[in-house]
Order: sequence, then C-alpha cells, then structure tokens
Amino acid sequence: MIKRKKEVLLIALSAFFADLGYQAVVAGYPIFLVFGLGLPIYIYGIVEALSYGGGAIFSYIGGRAADKYGHKRMAILGNALIPLLGFTGLANSAIQAVSLFVGGWWSRNFRSPARRAMVVDNTSIEERKEAFGILHALDLGGGMIAVAYSVFLFVFIFRSNAREGLGSIFLIAIIPLFISTLLLFFVKKNGVDAKINTAAKKAYSKKRPKVNTYSLGNKGSFYSILAAATLFGFSSYSFGFPIYTIAEASGVSYLGIVSYLVFLGASSFSGYFLGRSRMSEINGLAFAGYLLASLASFGFAYFVGEGIAALYLMAAILGVAVGAIETFEPTIISKIVTKNSEGRGMGDLSMGRSIGLFSGNIIMGFLLFYFGNFYAYTYAALASFMAFLIILRLRKRT
Repeated sequence: MIKRKKEVLLIALSAFFADLGYQAVVAGYPIFLVFGLGLPIYIYGIVEALSYGGGAIFSYIGGRAADKYGHKRMAILGNALIPLLGFTGLANSAIQAVSLFVGGWWSRNFRSPARRAMVVDNTSIEERKEAFGILHALDLGGGMIAVAYSVFLFVFIFRSNAREGLGSIFLIAIIPLFISTLLLFFVKKNGVDAKINTAAKKAYSKKRPKVNTYSLGNKGSFYSILAAATLFGFSSYSFGFPIYTIAEASGVSYLGIVSYLVFLGASSFSGYFLGRSRMSEINGLAFAGYLLASLASFGFAYFVGEGIAALYLMAAILGVAVGAIETFEPTIISKIVTKNSEGRGMGDLSMGRSIGLFSGNIIMGFLLFYFGNFYAYTYAALASFMAFLIILRLRKRT
C-alpha cells in the first residue's frame, strides 16, 4: 500500500489529462501530415527524429534543472508548454506544423524526468514499482480516451478533410493539457523532498548521477540499463508508423488511428498489472519488455498482408511490451541512483531513449518509403532483440 497515495494519484492524474490532450495530436499527426498536407511518409520520420533527438537534450537539461531548482517546479514549467502541440491545428504550412509539434514535444521531454522524480519523492523503494505502474496506467488510459474521442469527432462530427477535421481536434486537445498542469500545483512536498531540494541547490553538480554501488550489483548496471534503453530507442519507432501502415493497408485512415487505441489500451493495463505483480524488475524488462517488443515488430513485418486483425494483435502485443518497459525501466533507475541524483538519473534515461529514437525514426521512415514494411519492421525487431540481450547479460550478473 502506497502511504502517500494522494500525491501519487495527483501526479498520475496529471499524466492522465496530459495524454488525454496530446495523444489526440500524436494519433492524428501522421494522417494530418501525409494525407492532409500531402507530405511523404519519410518527412514524418524526420519530424519524429527532430522531436526525439532534440527531446534528448531537453530531457538531459530537464533532469538536471529538476535536481537544482526543484522537481515540482520544473515539472510544471515543462507541462505548461506542451499545449504547443495542440496549436498544430492552426498550421497552414509544413514548417508551422513541424515547429509547433516539435516545440510541444520538447516541452514534454523537459518535464518527464521531473515528473518521474516527483513519484520517487513520494514513495519508498518498495512502493515504486506499483507507483510507476499506476502512473503508466493512467497516463495511457488518458491516451486511450483521447484516441477514442478523436476517431468519434473525426468520423461523426468534423466530416471534413484530414487537414481541417484533425486541426479542430488538435485545438480541443489543449483543454485537458491545461487541467494536467493545474493538478501538479496541488501535489504537496513531503519534508524529505523539501530538504533534498534545498540541499541540491547548495551541492548541485553537473557531473553524472551518483550511483549506489550496492544496487543491482555495481555501477555497470546503471550504464547497462542506459545502453539498453538507447538501443531500444533505435527500435522503438513512433507508433505513427503502424498507424500509417494500417491506414494504407486498409484504405481507411481512421482505422489506422483506431490501432493506436488498441496499443494504448494494452499498454495501460499491462503497466498497472505488472506494477502490482511479483515479477522482478530485471525479468520484466527483459522478457515482458524488450523481447515482447521484438516479437511484435517481427509480427508487423510478416503479417502486413494478412488483414487488419493480425496487425491489431501486433499493436496490442507491442502495447504490453511498452507498458512493461515504462514500468520497469524507471523503477530500476530509481533504485540505482542516489537520492540527490533522481532527476538526473531519470533525465539520462529519457535522453538515452531519445537518442535512439532520433536515428530510429529516420531509418524507419526511409525504409518504409523506399523498401517497404518488411525491411522496416524487421530492422526494428532486431534492434529491440539486441536490447533484450543486454538485459539478459545483466540479469546473469545480478
């Protein structure tokens, strides 16, 4: 039982409303760019690379700023700028659409380490797996509803073209994003957190996060997790690619968006139940996370011509894998780094993933455009399997 459950729930509800807003933009954005503005799919890959590549820098800065100036303060600052994503709906050109989307995504990356550190501040070591499971469940639960209302509005209300219909939906998404930021103001600091923030301002260092040598064996464990997260980033393509693949295969754009609902639903439930399970973090990350993600990508490679149902199943499997990864990765990092290095540790984790995503999305976009689904998703599957092998090696050492 989490003792400071109210604070954890407020943070998780903030995540819920954040996804209730920006996931509507994420789900419709590839359709908006390709079918609305008439851009080729590899441009979407470049946009995602810019989002995650620049996001790596902002994760790095955000994590360190959180330790220096306070976790709550930096989480609120970054969260307040995410609505830039919603203003993509006003874009009349590719440059405007890209600039607004990328700016909002960088703000999301800036606040993510601080928000995760807030969860750590309000939980004990034993409570963190469950807490991060709840955070992920409500996070993507909001995303599920966002995709559902996006499809409903697009099909039944805004019966216009992709550009105008999705643009209107993007603007509506700003409302829950405002509520998300408001909720963070109500999270109370405990005495320990306040004392840590004061000490961090005095003793702040720009060096790497300090590591507990007794956790998970040795310091090498920390860098093994970062290496695996980075490598998984090379395979962890934006789900916009499956959205595009399914939309193209079916000939119906909103069926691609519906697959995102399947993905988010599976990810939300897996995060919650795995967070409450007795599965060890290392086993969960290796088998339920990276290995399962690899199998899902292989499925997208082999089942593209087998009908929508098979692709939806792969979306669900990939969702379960991502739920496991988002639950176990931050839990492990929180147990490895020392108390004053939580923000920096989470920042390095987000940065590692974003570095991989920078290259991964460019590679996926060009492979899809020039060579097709089989080569693109097979590449992603192999990269994810290599991340699994790194954690498997770490598992044998601990």
